Amino acid sequence: EAARAGYAAAVRLNPFEPRYGFWLVGLLREAARREGDPARRLALSRDAVAAARAMERSGPGDVRALHALGGSLAALAVEGVPEALPEAAAVLERGLRADWSYRSLLETRRTVAGLRGDRRVWADSSARLARLDALNNK
Repeated sequence: EAARAGYAAAVRLNPFEPRYGFWLVGLLREAARREGDPARRLALSRDAVAAARAMERSGPGDVRALHALGGSLAALAVEGVPEALPEAAAVLERGLRADWSYRSLLETRRTVAGLRGDRRVWADSSARLARLDALNNK
């Protein structure tokens, strides 16, 4: 709780510094993964989405903010809010347009495509990841 309060305060003081928001979202998502109580896990997932939305408002084209929001929406969908999944996919597409080479976003995009049963996006994400691997091995 102390870390959460500290990150939340940092975000309030400097909402345009994406690191603070990214750390807060990560903390909330990790807390949700560790939480045993389903209602509390859902609440933490909703808090992560809210924090990621605030990041996205402060930096609408920032790939880290879009990745945080898309991933948080996907986690919320897994927690029983399936209507969050289409929005997660749309946000991750915006992130892809912001930076086609952001590996974490591509991995999350592929995961969301798998959850949605979207073979085309899954294959596209896999191909992009393979292309990145080939570029990094040169």
